[in-house]
Amino acid sequence: MLGLWPLLVSCEQESKALKKRTFSKRGETRSALVAAGHRIFSKFPVDAVSIDDIVLEAGVSKGSFYNHFQEKSDVLHAVRDEIREKIMARVNEVNDCVEDPAVRVARALSVYFRFVIDEPQYVSIVLQLDAHNSNSITTHVNRGTFADARAGVSQGRFTIPSAQSAAAFIVGAGYAGMVNMINDQNVSSVTSLGRHLIMMVLRGLGIETEEASSISAVAIEQIVRGKSNREQNNTADSR
Repeated sequence: MLGLWPLLVSCEQESKALKKRTFSKRGETRSALVAAGHRIFSKFPVDAVSIDDIVLEAGVSKGSFYNHFQEKSDVLHAVRDEIREKIMARVNEVNDCVEDPAVRVARALSVYFRFVIDEPQYVSIVLQLDAHNSNSITTHVNRGTFADARAGVSQGRFTIPSAQSAAAFIVGAGYAGMVNMINDQNVSSVTSLGRHLIMMVLRGLGIETEEASSISAVAIEQIVRGKSNREQNNTADSR
């Protein structure tokens, strides 16, 4: 029996290694399908893409597709969720330690507008998916936007009557901005339209004109143009 022990241990280790490789392969296949979705949905309208197109782009069998997704819309949702997570990670980063709801809203919108410049193909996907889902804007308002809207209303910073209305207003303006910007991704064009849209949003939420203008200018310069406070001050001094 003792002589068989090393053999049993070896078999058990081999079994675990095989299982690990299987799990890894499953993860790789799903990732390949989602990555294929990113590429193909950025090139073609959603309605023009089939499951066959996705598996061909991913380089996997059609049977493998159904091990991970039931239908094309599942891939669409996976792609959208990855894009949204990427954007929200950046929003959380730029709003770290920022407490003023008005400033947080301005900076969050600036992240979305900068994304049009950096990742236009992903923005095109999001816009396509939202166009196919009439409830997308309301049901997928991120928690951060609603939290900022609620904080602004409860603190009296925003004069709009409800957090839900404020959040819908913010998201609607951001969506409209991206729809217009996707056709002209020039930094200057995005900066100009973005600044006016953010100012309009803040005014609509109840922020006075002068303050709304200042907040929107700083957010756009820092996030869309990528200028630090020091660079902005130097630019102002040179004028």
